Amino acid sequence: MHTSRMFADIDHNHPEVRQDMLRWVEWLGSQLRLGGLRVDAIKHYSARFLRDLIEHVDRTVGREWFIVGEYWRADSHVLAQYIDFMNNRISLFDVELCCNFSRISLGEQPDLRTVFDGTLCALKPANAVVSCLIPRTLSISTLLTLIQTFVVNHDTVRSYPFLPPKTNS
Repeated sequence: MHTSRMFADIDHNHPEVRQDMLRWVEWLGSQLRLGGLRVDAIKHYSARFLRDLIEHVDRTVGREWFIVGEYWRADSHVLAQYIDFMNNRISLFDVELCCNFSRISLGEQPDLRTVFDGTLCALKPANAVVSCLIPRTLSISTLLTLIQTFVVNHDTVRSYPFLPPKTNS
């Protein structure tokens, strides 16, 4: 088994598997004080099942759960379509933003004005992992603890066509 695709062979169409997964997420919500769920490597398994899982979370655990998915693809239009398919109930990591930071940091004449060009932030600002559903009554300090951002993760390795941004340290 290729380790980057662990559990990709689960048959999400099998009724018993589906029921186990739905019961499991409901159990998580009833037993643990969680504020959401991160779903890894979602491009490798059934989008229909994930949509059903999110709808189940909404019905049984509550719509206030923040759902974030890791869909590593530097095509913001594909990611935006995926978010639409999930009824805007999922946020995704903005891979193109990561690529832009890398491109800018490696450039001869870097221009930060282009950092949001082609990003998920530009297409779906409420669903890119830089913001979430935030009440307007929150203070700036509270707001800063809620914002979800990233620049690099385990997927940004040298074998990919982009590198993590350079630092001056």
